[in-house]
Amino acid sequence: MAGGRKPILLGLFLVMVMGIAIYLRLWTIDYSVSSSDNELLRRQFDLANREAMDESAEWRYKYDREVDKVNKVFEGT
Repeated sequence: MAGGRKPILLGLFLVMVMGIAIYLRLWTIDYSVSSSDNELLRRQFDLANREAMDESAEWRYKYDREVDKVNKVFEGT
């Protein structure tokens, strides 16, 4: 039984060491972002936010129209 555990523990240890090595490699990558990149990111975020707001308003309008239709049907009966 102990003979079967040793390879599993060794494999687990190796996977943990490799995971730590990958984590440290990603952590040490230099993320130097220039001010123009920051401005570009901000503009892209603002554009995406406006598009999401427009889509949300469009869906809300469709929902309100459907509610009005249902209310008219129930008022007629």
